[in-house]
Amino acid sequence: MWIVALTLYLSEYLFKKKCPFNSTKSRISAILDKVHSLLADNPGYSLYTCGHSLGGALCTLFGFYAAAHEQTHRLLKEPVRIVSIASPYVGNVKFLLAFQSLERSGKLQHLRIANAEDVVTLMPVVGPRIGIVSPMLAMTTGVANVYKHCGLKLQMKRKEYENGKIYRFSYPQDQSTDESYANEITMLMEDGKNFVLSLKKVVKNEAKIVAGYHSCEEYERRLNIIKNDIGSKTLSALYKDKNIVGLVLDAGYKPVILTTTTQEHFTRISGSETIKKSILGRLK
Repeated sequence: MWIVALTLYLSEYLFKKKCPFNSTKSRISAILDKVHSLLADNPGYSLYTCGHSLGGALCTLFGFYAAAHEQTHRLLKEPVRIVSIASPYVGNVKFLLAFQSLERSGKLQHLRIANAEDVVTLMPVVGPRIGIVSPMLAMTTGVANVYKHCGLKLQMKRKEYENGKIYRFSYPQDQSTDESYANEITMLMEDGKNFVLSLKKVVKNEAKIVAGYHSCEEYERRLNIIKNDIGSKTLSALYKDKNIVGLVLDAGYKPVILTTTTQEHFTRISGSETIKKSILGRLK
Protein backbone atom coordinates (compact mmCIF):
# COMPACT_ATOMS: atom_id res chain seq x y z
CA MET A 1 0.00 0.00 0.00
CA TRP A 2 1.37 3.40 -0.99
CA ILE A 3 1.11 6.40 1.29
CA VAL A 4 0.86 9.35 -1.08
CA ALA A 5 1.72 12.88 0.08
CA LEU A 6 0.15 15.77 -1.81
CA THR A 7 0.71 19.50 -1.48
CA LEU A 8 -1.71 20.72 1.19
CA TYR A 9 -3.64 23.33 -0.79
CA LEU A 10 -4.39 20.94 -3.66
CA SER A 11 -5.74 18.20 -1.43
CA GLU A 12 -7.76 20.70 0.62
CA TYR A 13 -9.28 22.31 -2.48
CA LEU A 14 -10.31 19.11 -4.24
CA PHE A 15 -11.10 16.74 -1.39
CA LYS A 16 -12.27 18.79 1.57
CA LYS A 17 -13.98 21.85 0.15
CA LYS A 18 -17.63 21.42 -0.77
CA CYS A 19 -18.59 21.90 -4.38
CA PRO A 20 -20.51 25.20 -4.99
CA PHE A 21 -23.21 23.43 -6.99
CA ASN A 22 -23.46 20.39 -4.69
CA SER A 23 -23.05 21.16 -0.99
CA THR A 24 -23.11 17.50 0.04
CA LYS A 25 -20.01 16.41 -1.90
CA SER A 26 -16.38 17.38 -2.25
CA ARG A 27 -15.36 19.18 -5.41
CA ILE A 28 -13.67 16.14 -6.92
CA SER A 29 -16.65 13.85 -6.24
CA ALA A 30 -19.11 16.28 -7.79
CA ILE A 31 -16.90 16.85 -10.84
CA LEU A 32 -16.34 13.12 -11.34
CA ASP A 33 -20.09 12.49 -11.13
CA LYS A 34 -20.63 15.10 -13.84
CA VAL A 35 -17.85 13.69 -16.02
CA HIS A 36 -19.19 10.15 -15.72
CA SER A 37 -22.67 11.38 -16.61
CA LEU A 38 -21.34 13.14 -19.73
CA LEU A 39 -19.33 10.09 -20.79
CA ALA A 40 -22.37 7.86 -20.35
CA ASP A 41 -24.48 10.20 -22.50
CA ASN A 42 -21.77 10.53 -25.17
CA PRO A 43 -20.22 7.11 -25.99
CA GLY A 44 -16.87 7.36 -27.72
CA TYR A 45 -15.89 10.70 -26.18
CA SER A 46 -12.39 11.24 -24.78
CA LEU A 47 -11.47 12.76 -21.42
CA TYR A 48 -8.85 15.51 -21.33
CA THR A 49 -8.01 17.58 -18.25
CA CYS A 50 -5.96 20.73 -18.81
CA GLY A 51 -4.65 23.66 -16.78
CA HIS A 52 -1.94 26.30 -16.32
CA SER A 53 0.12 26.94 -13.17
CA LEU A 54 -1.93 25.98 -10.10
CA GLY A 55 -4.61 24.85 -12.54
CA GLY A 56 -2.00 22.55 -14.07
CA ALA A 57 -1.39 20.96 -10.67
CA LEU A 58 -5.13 20.60 -10.04
CA CYS A 59 -5.75 19.03 -13.44
CA THR A 60 -2.90 16.58 -12.80
CA LEU A 61 -4.41 15.53 -9.51
CA PHE A 62 -7.92 15.32 -10.94
CA GLY A 63 -6.72 13.28 -13.93
CA PHE A 64 -4.96 10.86 -11.61
CA TYR A 65 -8.06 10.22 -9.54
CA ALA A 66 -10.31 10.05 -12.60
CA ALA A 67 -8.00 7.42 -14.10
CA ALA A 68 -8.00 5.43 -10.85
CA HIS A 69 -11.84 5.37 -10.72
CA GLU A 70 -13.38 2.12 -12.00
CA GLN A 71 -16.40 3.91 -13.43
CA THR A 72 -14.19 6.03 -15.67
CA HIS A 73 -12.80 3.02 -17.47
CA ARG A 74 -16.14 1.33 -17.83
CA LEU A 75 -17.08 4.41 -19.88
CA LEU A 76 -13.76 5.14 -21.66
CA LYS A 77 -11.98 3.03 -24.26
CA GLU A 78 -8.73 5.00 -23.99
CA PRO A 79 -6.54 6.65 -21.32
CA VAL A 80 -7.48 9.75 -19.37
CA ARG A 81 -5.19 12.44 -20.81
CA ILE A 82 -3.69 15.31 -18.83
CA VAL A 83 -2.10 18.37 -20.43
CA SER A 84 -0.55 20.58 -17.77
CA ILE A 85 1.34 23.81 -18.43
CA ALA A 86 3.72 25.45 -15.95
CA SER A 87 2.59 23.20 -13.11
CA PRO A 88 4.32 23.15 -9.72
CA TYR A 89 5.00 19.83 -8.04
CA VAL A 90 1.93 17.82 -7.04
CA GLY A 91 3.03 14.87 -4.90
CA ASN A 92 5.87 12.83 -3.47
CA VAL A 93 7.78 9.88 -4.88
CA LYS A 94 4.99 7.49 -3.83
CA PHE A 95 2.57 9.61 -5.85
CA LEU A 96 4.90 9.27 -8.84
CA LEU A 97 4.98 5.48 -8.45
CA ALA A 98 1.18 5.31 -8.20
CA PHE A 99 0.90 7.61 -11.21
CA GLN A 100 3.25 5.42 -13.25
CA SER A 101 1.27 2.35 -12.28
CA LEU A 102 -1.80 3.86 -13.97
CA GLU A 103 0.29 4.86 -16.99
CA ARG A 104 1.72 1.35 -17.19
CA SER A 105 -1.77 -0.14 -17.25
CA GLY A 106 -2.82 2.18 -20.10
CA LYS A 107 -5.29 4.16 -18.00
CA LEU A 108 -3.47 7.49 -17.90
CA GLN A 109 -1.24 9.74 -20.03
CA HIS A 110 0.21 13.12 -19.07
CA LEU A 111 1.97 15.75 -21.17
CA ARG A 112 3.66 18.18 -18.78
CA ILE A 113 4.80 21.36 -20.56
CA ALA A 114 7.41 23.47 -18.76
CA ASN A 115 9.68 26.39 -19.64
CA ALA A 116 13.19 25.73 -18.34
CA GLU A 117 13.38 29.22 -16.81
CA ASP A 118 9.96 29.04 -15.13
CA VAL A 119 10.62 28.84 -11.38
CA VAL A 120 6.99 27.97 -10.63
CA THR A 121 7.68 24.50 -12.05
CA LEU A 122 10.29 24.10 -9.29
CA MET A 123 7.85 24.94 -6.51
CA PRO A 124 7.28 24.18 -3.67
CA VAL A 125 10.82 22.81 -3.30
CA VAL A 126 12.39 26.25 -3.64
CA GLY A 127 9.78 27.87 -1.43
CA PRO A 128 10.36 26.50 2.08
CA ARG A 129 13.93 25.35 1.46
CA ILE A 130 16.89 26.28 -0.67
CA GLY A 131 17.69 22.64 -1.45
CA ILE A 132 17.07 22.93 -5.17
CA VAL A 133 20.06 25.29 -5.49
CA SER A 134 22.38 22.62 -4.11
CA PRO A 135 21.59 19.01 -5.09
CA MET A 136 23.93 17.73 -2.38
CA LEU A 137 22.09 19.81 0.24
CA ALA A 138 18.84 18.57 -1.22
CA MET A 139 19.91 14.98 -0.64
CA THR A 140 21.19 15.74 2.86
CA THR A 141 17.99 17.41 4.01
CA GLY A 142 15.70 15.09 2.09
CA VAL A 143 14.28 17.82 -0.18
CA ALA A 144 15.10 15.82 -3.30
CA ASN A 145 12.98 12.98 -1.92
CA VAL A 146 9.93 15.07 -1.04
CA TYR A 147 8.48 16.09 -4.41
CA LYS A 148 8.66 14.41 -7.81
CA HIS A 149 7.17 15.52 -11.12
CA CYS A 150 5.17 12.97 -13.07
CA GLY A 151 4.23 12.45 -16.69
CA LEU A 152 5.99 12.94 -20.00
CA LYS A 153 7.76 16.31 -19.98
CA LEU A 154 8.04 18.74 -22.87
CA GLN A 155 10.59 21.31 -21.78
CA MET A 156 11.27 24.47 -23.78
CA LYS A 157 13.93 27.13 -23.26
CA ARG A 158 15.24 30.30 -24.87
CA LYS A 159 18.54 28.80 -26.03
CA GLU A 160 18.99 25.56 -27.94
CA TYR A 161 19.72 22.25 -26.25
CA GLU A 162 22.53 20.01 -27.44
CA ASN A 163 20.12 18.56 -30.02
CA GLY A 164 19.99 21.96 -31.77
CA LYS A 165 16.36 22.56 -30.78
CA ILE A 166 14.73 24.68 -28.09
CA TYR A 167 12.73 21.74 -26.77
CA ARG A 168 13.22 18.21 -25.56
CA PHE A 169 11.05 15.39 -24.28
CA SER A 170 11.87 13.40 -21.14
CA TYR A 171 10.21 11.00 -18.74
CA PRO A 172 10.93 10.34 -15.02
CA GLN A 173 13.24 7.35 -14.80
CA ASP A 174 13.83 5.24 -11.74
CA GLN A 175 17.24 4.65 -10.20
CA SER A 176 17.81 1.07 -11.31
CA THR A 177 20.86 1.93 -13.43
CA ASP A 178 23.81 4.20 -12.80
CA GLU A 179 23.01 6.16 -15.96
CA SER A 180 19.41 6.89 -15.00
CA TYR A 181 20.51 7.82 -11.49
CA ALA A 182 23.16 10.19 -12.83
CA ASN A 183 20.60 11.70 -15.18
CA GLU A 184 18.28 12.45 -12.26
CA ILE A 185 21.05 14.24 -10.38
CA THR A 186 22.20 16.31 -13.36
CA MET A 187 18.63 17.35 -14.17
CA LEU A 188 18.26 18.48 -10.56
CA MET A 189 21.44 20.50 -11.03
CA GLU A 190 20.05 22.07 -14.20
CA ASP A 191 16.91 23.06 -12.33
CA GLY A 192 19.04 24.60 -9.60
CA LYS A 193 21.04 26.56 -12.17
CA ASN A 194 17.87 27.88 -13.82
CA PHE A 195 16.51 28.92 -10.43
CA VAL A 196 19.70 30.80 -9.53
CA LEU A 197 19.69 32.64 -12.87
CA SER A 198 16.07 33.68 -12.33
CA LEU A 199 16.86 34.74 -8.76
CA LYS A 200 19.63 36.98 -10.06
CA LYS A 201 17.16 38.70 -12.36
CA VAL A 202 14.83 39.34 -9.43
CA VAL A 203 17.70 40.86 -7.43
CA LYS A 204 18.48 43.08 -10.43
CA ASN A 205 14.89 44.35 -10.45
CA GLU A 206 14.05 42.24 -13.48
CA ALA A 207 11.19 40.38 -11.82
CA LYS A 208 8.93 41.08 -14.80
CA ILE A 209 11.21 39.00 -17.00
CA VAL A 210 11.04 36.09 -14.56
CA ALA A 211 7.24 36.39 -14.33
CA GLY A 212 7.12 36.43 -18.11
CA TYR A 213 8.66 32.96 -18.29
CA HIS A 214 5.55 31.69 -16.48
CA SER A 215 2.99 33.55 -18.60
CA CYS A 216 0.58 31.87 -20.98
CA GLU A 217 1.81 34.25 -23.69
CA GLU A 218 5.40 33.02 -23.40
CA TYR A 219 4.31 29.38 -23.43
CA GLU A 220 2.19 30.03 -26.49
CA ARG A 221 5.06 31.84 -28.22
CA ARG A 222 7.45 28.93 -27.71
CA LEU A 223 4.87 26.33 -28.69
CA ASN A 224 4.25 28.22 -31.92
CA ILE A 225 7.98 28.07 -32.69
CA ILE A 226 8.10 24.28 -32.33
CA LYS A 227 4.63 23.36 -33.58
CA ASN A 228 5.87 22.24 -36.99
CA ASP A 229 8.32 19.86 -35.28
CA ILE A 230 5.91 18.34 -32.79
CA GLY A 231 2.53 18.88 -34.47
CA SER A 232 2.42 15.39 -35.95
CA LYS A 233 3.38 13.64 -32.70
CA THR A 234 0.59 12.05 -30.70
CA LEU A 235 0.79 11.55 -26.97
CA SER A 236 0.25 7.81 -27.43
CA ALA A 237 3.17 7.63 -29.87
CA LEU A 238 5.43 9.52 -27.45
CA TYR A 239 4.51 7.08 -24.70
CA LYS A 240 5.66 4.21 -26.95
CA ASP A 241 9.01 5.85 -27.74
CA LYS A 242 11.64 3.93 -25.77
CA ASN A 243 14.15 6.71 -26.36
CA ILE A 244 11.93 8.87 -24.14
CA VAL A 245 10.26 6.57 -21.62
CA GLY A 246 12.82 3.77 -21.48
CA LEU A 247 11.64 0.55 -19.86
CA VAL A 248 9.80 2.07 -16.90
CA LEU A 249 6.33 1.60 -18.41
CA ASP A 250 6.86 -1.98 -19.55
CA ALA A 251 4.34 -4.47 -18.17
CA GLY A 252 5.56 -6.00 -14.93
CA TYR A 253 8.35 -3.48 -14.46
CA LYS A 254 9.45 -3.08 -10.85
CA PRO A 255 10.73 0.48 -10.24
CA VAL A 256 13.74 1.15 -8.05
CA ILE A 257 13.62 4.39 -6.07
CA LEU A 258 15.94 5.60 -3.30
CA THR A 259 13.77 7.28 -0.70
CA THR A 260 16.36 7.60 2.04
CA THR A 261 18.63 10.59 2.63
CA THR A 262 22.37 11.28 2.66
CA GLN A 263 24.12 7.97 3.24
CA GLU A 264 22.53 5.80 0.55
CA HIS A 265 22.86 8.53 -2.08
CA PHE A 266 26.48 9.40 -1.28
CA THR A 267 27.49 5.76 -1.08
CA ARG A 268 26.09 5.05 -4.51
CA ILE A 269 27.70 8.12 -6.10
CA SER A 270 31.14 7.53 -4.58
CA GLY A 271 31.05 3.83 -5.48
CA SER A 272 30.28 4.27 -9.17
CA GLU A 273 32.71 5.62 -11.75
CA THR A 274 29.87 5.67 -14.28
CA ILE A 275 27.81 8.05 -12.14
CA LYS A 276 30.77 10.31 -11.34
CA LYS A 277 31.90 10.52 -14.99
CA SER A 278 28.35 11.14 -16.19
CA ILE A 279 27.80 13.96 -13.71
CA LEU A 280 31.16 15.61 -14.39
CA GLY A 281 30.67 15.27 -18.14
CA ARG A 282 27.31 17.02 -18.07
CA LEU A 283 28.63 19.80 -15.84
CA LYS A 284 31.23 20.88 -18.42
